[in-house]
Parts: sequence; structure tokens; C-alpha cells
Amino acid sequence: MIEDLAPADISLVVDWVVGDQTFAAYRIAPDGLSERLSRVVADPRHRLLVCRRQQVLCGFAWVVLDGAFDRCGYLRLIVVAPTARGQGVGGELLSAAERLAGVGLMLLVNQCNQLGQRFYHREGFRQVGAISDFVVVGQTECIFFKPTPSAD
Repeated sequence: MIEDLAPADISLVVDWVVGDQTFAAYRIAPDGLSERLSRVVADPRHRLLVCRRQQVLCGFAWVVLDGAFDRCGYLRLIVVAPTARGQGVGGELLSAAERLAGVGLMLLVNQCNQLGQRFYHREGFRQVGAISDFVVVGQTECIFFKPTPSAD
């Protein structure tokens, strides 16, 4: 089940992010991330989504509505609990993010993150560019985009 993040869940989400090697290059400080999530949880421009299965929190996605060029959604962060990986949680969160995204969903994925890139390609995203030194100096982020299907 996809629902909004509860403030009580923030510490677990922070633990997942800080403990995930995928995010190591970003040097994310636990206190900084916790404070940021606490600040935006009630901001209508942001949606903090979680996936629960049998009442157990197993994934998180941060969507900034109109966060990409003030036109479409921007997936700022997605993480799946280590115990829930490979079970479709990421795809479920991504689908929920896409439904919120307006004309499409954009995201950045580190050029070194081959697993992430393959995941987004499988989910129908395409790489539309790259940007160096944007998030972290010395790192290149691949820009991915998926338009929202038009209603017939």
C-alpha cells in the first residue's frame, strides 16, 4: 500500500539512505536529511510516499511536484528497505510518483549507478542528458525522463 510518510517513519527512512552504498558519494548527513524531511512533510509542493506491506514500511519516494523546470514532477529520492529489495517495491513507488507527476517525471541517477539506470530503463524512462558537478563535484548525474501517457 502506498501512503504519505508519517513523521514517525522519518528515522527509519534516514537509516536506509545513510546505510545504502548507492548514496555514499552524496555524503548525506543523517541529521540534515531528517530535518529536511521533517520540514517538507507538510509542504504541498512535495509528496513523501511510503510503501507498506503487511504494516511494515519497506520503501520511500520523495516527489517534488512541478519540481523539474516548473513543468513536471521530479523524483528527488527513492530507497527500498534492504529486506524488501527485488520484491517490486521500487516499481510500485515509481508508479505512484508517476501518477503525481503532471506531464512527466524527471530524475537524476549517478552515472556510476548502473543498477539504478537499468531499473529506470526497465520502467520506461529514457536518458535525456547528463550533468557534471551538479550534485557533487566530480560526479556526473544522468538525467532521466518519462512522459505521462496521454489519455485517449
